[in-house]
Amino acid sequence: MMIPVTVAGDPHQRLAAIARTTRDRRPADPAVSAALLGPTFRALAWLGIYRWAVDRQRLVTTMVTNLHGPDVRPSFLTAPITEVIPVSPITGNVTVGFAVLSYAGTLTVIADPGRCPDLPVLPARLQSELDLLITDRTPDPAPHDA
Repeated sequence: MMIPVTVAGDPHQRLAAIARTTRDRRPADPAVSAALLGPTFRALAWLGIYRWAVDRQRLVTTMVTNLHGPDVRPSFLTAPITEVIPVSPITGNVTVGFAVLSYAGTLTVIADPGRCPDLPVLPARLQSELDLLITDRTPDPAPHDA
């Protein structure tokens, strides 16, 4: 699902707009999009042009996925699982993938360093935006009567 993302303005308002748009566009039944796209992708594969089409599409440059992880840290046998790293596959000409897992505040950025020239600064810029969202907002001062 493609969602437009505004990169300027108040970060809280931008996040609210993204959440609202995502909520409005998300199908009631997630299987609906798979039912529509699956036959198309299978037809492209049958014709032998799936990889060609994926490598040349220009609509998607970044993938974002979020997964709700366990509320408590699970263990394997008696050893606690202290870290989970989600993996977001990148294919075609998509250059960056964000895999967000609600497991101990983890955010993973997966990128093709050969095609993402901003990769050296991307994690710091992303952290800066997240920091803006978690800091207390100072209310705007009341307007003065002239």
